[in-house]
Amino acid sequence: MVPEGGRASLEAKHIKVFLDFKSLGIRQSQVVFKIQEQPVRGQIRLDVDPDQEENTFSMLDLWHGRVMYVHGGSEEPDDFFMLSMFCNSRKQVPDYLKDNRLYRYNITVTPTNDAPELSLPEGNLFVLLENTKKCLTTEVLKATDIDSNRTELVFSVLGNLNADAGHLEIESNPGKAVTSFSHADLDEMRVYYVHTGIRNSRIVLRVSDGEKVSNTVVLRVMAVTLEYEIANNTGLEVLQGEVAVISSKQLAVKTNAVKQVIDIRYDVTEAPQFGELQRLHSSVEGVTLSDDELFYRVLTIPKKGKLLLDSEVLTKNSTFSQRNLTDLTVHYVLVDRPFEDTTDRFKFQLVSKHAQSQNSDFQFSIKADINNVFIKNEGLSLLEGESKLITQDDLFAETLGTKDMYYTVISSPRHGKLARITQSNSNASYDNIFFFTNQDILEERLMYIHDDSESTQDDFSFIASTSQEFKSSIAENEIGSKEGRFNISIQLVNDHKPIRIIDKVFHVVKDGQKLLTVEDLRYHDPDSDFDDGQLVYTRRGIPVGDLVLVNDTTHQLFQFRQSDLEDKKVLFVHKAFWTSAAQDPFLKVGNNSGLLVQKGKSVTFSNRIFSVVSNLDIRHDKEVIFTLDEAPKFGGLYFNEAKVESFTQHDLKEGIISYRHDDSKHLADYFNLTVKVKGLELKQRVAVKVYLESHQRPPIVLRLESLLVDEGKPVKIDDTKLEVTHEDNLPSEIVFSVKVAPSHGFLRRFVEGEKRYIGNKHSPVETFTQDDINSGNLQYVQVEPGRANDSIVLDATNGVTVVGDIRMSVDIIPLLIPLHVSNFTLKEGASKALTEDVLRVTNRHFTGINFFYSLTEPPQHGHVEHSRHPGVPVTTFTRRQVEHEFIYYVHDSSETLADQFTVVANDTSLRKQSSPQTLFVDVTAVNDESPVITANRVLRVWVSSVTEIGQEDLRAEDLDTSPDELHFMVTPPSNGHLALKSAPMRPVLNFTQAHIDQGQLLFVHKGAMSGGFSFQVNDGVNFSPRQIFSITAKALVLSLEKNGPLKVFPGSSTPITNDDLQAVTNDMSNTSNRIIKFNVIRPPKLGRLVGKQPDGATVDISTFTQDMVDRKEVVYVQSAVESVGWEAMDSMTFSAASPPASLDWSNLQNRNLL
Repeated sequence: MVPEGGRASLEAKHIKVFLDFKSLGIRQSQVVFKIQEQPVRGQIRLDVDPDQEENTFSMLDLWHGRVMYVHGGSEEPDDFFMLSMFCNSRKQVPDYLKDNRLYRYNITVTPTNDAPELSLPEGNLFVLLENTKKCLTTEVLKATDIDSNRTELVFSVLGNLNADAGHLEIESNPGKAVTSFSHADLDEMRVYYVHTGIRNSRIVLRVSDGEKVSNTVVLRVMAVTLEYEIANNTGLEVLQGEVAVISSKQLAVKTNAVKQVIDIRYDVTEAPQFGELQRLHSSVEGVTLSDDELFYRVLTIPKKGKLLLDSEVLTKNSTFSQRNLTDLTVHYVLVDRPFEDTTDRFKFQLVSKHAQSQNSDFQFSIKADINNVFIKNEGLSLLEGESKLITQDDLFAETLGTKDMYYTVISSPRHGKLARITQSNSNASYDNIFFFTNQDILEERLMYIHDDSESTQDDFSFIASTSQEFKSSIAENEIGSKEGRFNISIQLVNDHKPIRIIDKVFHVVKDGQKLLTVEDLRYHDPDSDFDDGQLVYTRRGIPVGDLVLVNDTTHQLFQFRQSDLEDKKVLFVHKAFWTSAAQDPFLKVGNNSGLLVQKGKSVTFSNRIFSVVSNLDIRHDKEVIFTLDEAPKFGGLYFNEAKVESFTQHDLKEGIISYRHDDSKHLADYFNLTVKVKGLELKQRVAVKVYLESHQRPPIVLRLESLLVDEGKPVKIDDTKLEVTHEDNLPSEIVFSVKVAPSHGFLRRFVEGEKRYIGNKHSPVETFTQDDINSGNLQYVQVEPGRANDSIVLDATNGVTVVGDIRMSVDIIPLLIPLHVSNFTLKEGASKALTEDVLRVTNRHFTGINFFYSLTEPPQHGHVEHSRHPGVPVTTFTRRQVEHEFIYYVHDSSETLADQFTVVANDTSLRKQSSPQTLFVDVTAVNDESPVITANRVLRVWVSSVTEIGQEDLRAEDLDTSPDELHFMVTPPSNGHLALKSAPMRPVLNFTQAHIDQGQLLFVHKGAMSGGFSFQVNDGVNFSPRQIFSITAKALVLSLEKNGPLKVFPGSSTPITNDDLQAVTNDMSNTSNRIIKFNVIRPPKLGRLVGKQPDGATVDISTFTQDMVDRKEVVYVQSAVESVGWEAMDSMTFSAASPPASLDWSNLQNRNLL
């Protein structure tokens, strides 16, 4: 996925190759991808080793991010490129790394909102007359946005550089300056520039689509002084007493206004002497405008409908008359019925030959019909061969009253099909559907699947209706239904590789030259929209010469088109120093298949029957002359109606030479030719075979039977199995050719003269005669094991006509009995009949045979038994017993979830047996075991302590239930409570064995010394008997066995050892690694306590443990030397604790002597 105009790395996660690199012994750098076709709308950039082949990259390059796709910035939502994959290791690799198959890599392009573009089509100068206003049109300002609707565009005026020159205003609100207006305002000619001040100014504009803004343009405004001159003054002729109109034909003024409509005022400076001037209105006494003289000019057209004058659509600047309105020939027609109430309008001007009005609006009020079907029908666009969902953005019908619509397909797609996906998590679909609903569209279940043909358009017709009935047509005056056509645009994909049509050796004279034409080299591209003449050839290096232009041999060609080959513009020039690649001049036969002609008739003699090849530079086929040395004896060669004795290769290719038989009884003829070109000659005989009229009737398949063959054996094909005859042909003249070879065997033929068979698996016989069949010399040899049937498709000919598609079926008798087994599931302890659905032999060659089944590996957690002898295991049984459902597998009720056993079928009369087949049995566990208490011993705790209950204290086991499903239900303990480690103070009355196993269950003592609780264990179904769990508590006693005195020299440091200070408890087992902690309440006055660190340093301490004393890590340091003299006494007061026991300092003073 890549953003529009952006780039993205192609990485290993995007192309996954499922290879076991280690077992195959290949490296990631040896798996190579070749770009066969670059992306259409971008390009692949490779940062790889320059020594690599062009347009290739390896799996290792993907891992290192050396492959980059760069998008070209177009608006299309997708792209693709074609690549192939191969391995350059010499080791054995899978087939798909050898065959250069093409893979299509699809690229999704995420669109970005491109900025609109603003331009000035008529230039950047806007000219108007001083102190007038002029309309801004789309010819002055042009905004384009390739990915936004024009109705969303808004123009903005930047800055206020020349506010004293003029301003912009909207027609509907004159006098009010605006700094922004919509594209609709511009479209409908509602935006005017009003000049009010200086002559030269400018307007800076840009346009926005709501997100991005365009480039800025500057429109220069130039106001010019009105200049005018009399353009027409013809005078007026009028009858005495009559009225005459003064129009622009009699009096007109020409001004310098540029595309600006202005009103010219005439001031009468001298009145007429014999009459008077009057302003003309719609009717004046003596002057009346008829309906045919009053016209309406359409200035803008309606957007939601069309104006029609009779059947003609009125466009911008079209006119209609008042007479048309009176005659009711002007109509407004909605383009599509609206989904809601709305309006439409058009702008017009009233004109006559005498005058014109100001612009006016005519508005239509449109009311929506609640039963009218409104269809959103945008069509679909997809790539050739793709399938795509039809969403509500593409097709959706509804009315004002409902969105429950039903579609009947009345004309299906011709180049694809409609399918309904059954459910969102399934790839299954119903193909070629003829009925679907809005629900299918909303749930994205409707899909169009293209058939991968070279078609560019497709469509289907439908009726959308509120009725659920299948509709083939819409009745007259029917409401709630509407017909539509859904158009599908298919973008052809260049997904076919060019195919080589002409592939042969190009011969050239040593040190010579020769034209290269489409007769030597030709490709065809199967893509229907591609002209083969545009195929491009690129030379990769020619060691034996050069390709040059035929009319300029100094111009080397490195690239040319197939059309150049067709026009004979490419010349090959051989280099003299490469002598091994060219030959001396030669002329030889290319093809001489002989003529086949009906008795008394004629046949064309063309280059398909006889042709020559040469390495000479033959520029035109007329240079090759054919001369008749010996004419046919029973016919002749003709050009039109005249016999010929010579002709050219051009004549042969044009097909204007024919052989005509003289209708004699002779059915064989020949003639001799000499071919001459550029000094070389070639003599050749051409044979003529004459056939009778009856030979045109095809041979008759007289007998065609199936072959029966043992697997791995040969079988003779004789005339009882296959016989094709013709009334006027011998069996040796009926020739068979293999059209479709057998898939699991091959044909071979015995050659009597050599006493051996010809044809093997790798080179089978492909042609033979009816005579070979009649003689018993043709065999089919079956080679591929495990196959039930085969077939051979043949064509048979008598040399003139062909009878085709003769299909011979081959029925193969298996070497092994084809035993098939089906795995099954049963409940723990249950039994299952071994029916024909479990053990079956479906091959018809073994129907009715009552062979034996033997258990070569019996089940481990059950047994197989006969229903009439329950409990007695059997290891052999018959097919008949299976058919009558006498044989059962019985599970042993153990807690196992799987079992298996292996069966072999054999028949001694046929001397055949099957391969061993293993049946796998899935056992569904049954909760039929009750929990058993395996540990329940008295829990001994210390008073007021928190103690973990382990699995050695309390344990329940269940053979078919896991510990986390074994639930304990307890009564409240009488001397404390149970809790989990996550919340020690929250009592619990339910827990599982898993809590105990994981060390999560605690007992918190409180109260009596003896107590406990009763409990019962269940697995959700079964319950254990209720039991008592006992708990006894014992008080933990802490006592001080040793307490000084400590003797210290002044100014020295002395460790306090367990000879000086020792506290003990009555916990003799010490299983919990009990810690006794001392807390100094009043420190010594003449010294201080320090603790030794591992690195020998000391730190002041106020707490320490008995273990620290035992390790001599607590030291008294005497520091106040001056105040003690030679003898003094110091002391400290402390408390000791080992929860839950403690020694209270208030009852004990500890003294240390100094």
